[in-house]
Amino acid sequence: MQDNLSQVIKALPNEPILLHSRCLKTDIDAVLATKAPWIGLWLSFNDISLSSKFTKKNLADIFVMMKESIDYAKSKNLKIRFSIEDASRTPAELIQECAHIAMNSGACQLSLADTVGAWEPKSCYNTIKNLKQNTDINLSIHLHNDQGLAMANAIAAIDAGVNTIDTSICGIGERAGIIDLITLANYLARHKNQNDFALEKSHKLVNLFEKITGYQDSPQAPFTGRYAFAHTSSYHKKAVNNNPNAYEHITPQSVGKLRREMQPTKQVKTDRVAKLFNILRPFKKGASELPYHRDGYGERYILIDNRLDSRSRLYWIMRVFKNDKDSWSKLAKTEQQHVDGHQHDCASVFCFWGADAEGKGLTVSVTIGEETQEINSPAVLFIPAYTWHTYSYVSGSGQYFNLVLSPSYHNSLYDL
Repeated sequence: MQDNLSQVIKALPNEPILLHSRCLKTDIDAVLATKAPWIGLWLSFNDISLSSKFTKKNLADIFVMMKESIDYAKSKNLKIRFSIEDASRTPAELIQECAHIAMNSGACQLSLADTVGAWEPKSCYNTIKNLKQNTDINLSIHLHNDQGLAMANAIAAIDAGVNTIDTSICGIGERAGIIDLITLANYLARHKNQNDFALEKSHKLVNLFEKITGYQDSPQAPFTGRYAFAHTSSYHKKAVNNNPNAYEHITPQSVGKLRREMQPTKQVKTDRVAKLFNILRPFKKGASELPYHRDGYGERYILIDNRLDSRSRLYWIMRVFKNDKDSWSKLAKTEQQHVDGHQHDCASVFCFWGADAEGKGLTVSVTIGEETQEINSPAVLFIPAYTWHTYSYVSGSGQYFNLVLSPSYHNSLYDL
């Protein structure tokens, strides 16, 4: 981990990168080894912390740890942010005392962490306002979303005069996460006239983040979620086609998204409890029912989608290939290569299983992104959301399975 952090810092020499550290000399030395310009020291001071984390220390001991750590980091020319963990459950007078010690010891910034998401907007505002009125320290805040109030608390903190708010892409963080970077940036741009954000890159940023980390953003995430700017109700779609402002207060293009019309989810007609054991019967269906597809070579079967079971949250098909080159060669080229390149707003999977022993015996050509390879079975390929892909049969016999993490294939398609 330390090597990875050092490489990031080396690649971004002019960025004010901060690394978190416990108030331990060993941790501070580890930060120094990366050559990070900032260190984020943190401690907790309330009774809950003293009884659960520092069972052999009293409050006076914690203050000594705090001051010695700041002094040591300062002697190494590090810029210091000091964080009060669980500040939302720490008495106001104790926060004030910590703030004065931090300032007098040379910390550049004080951070209040709502570690368990206990604040609500009024108490958050009052805490920030009181501290800003009684100190001149640069103040930041770290807000968790355990009550779903993190963004509301952030707005209250801004109104109270906070200087910095911690965010993460997609709001990732412990438990219910923290403030989402893109949600806060859009708020600041649209309501506080801060126009130094490249908001049109929002969707691209989340897409890249998901591909690198494997994390999947909430479908309902503001601005960048799968269903942001997606209209399902026929009443809504008609109005939006006449005037997008009818159901959109900003344009999807302003955050790098597209407006989409979705097919309504099929209504559940059976009692969910009574039909938990529901045997489905796959049916044969040509691929020409789908955009970007033609029927192609082989026999295609729907294994499950929301037509077979309206509760299904995925789409799964199988295609059977027989080693019949004569039949394949008689097909038009558009049928031989029966799938045009396309992308989904969710992850999907290709699986190729040949008819020979151990799944061998099937060869296909697969394109993912800008790379094309000829692949021999058995093979499985994971395709992240918003990734261009296609495939075509080459030779042999066996089965192809396609799993799309959406109840409707049509609704999962993302056109560019």
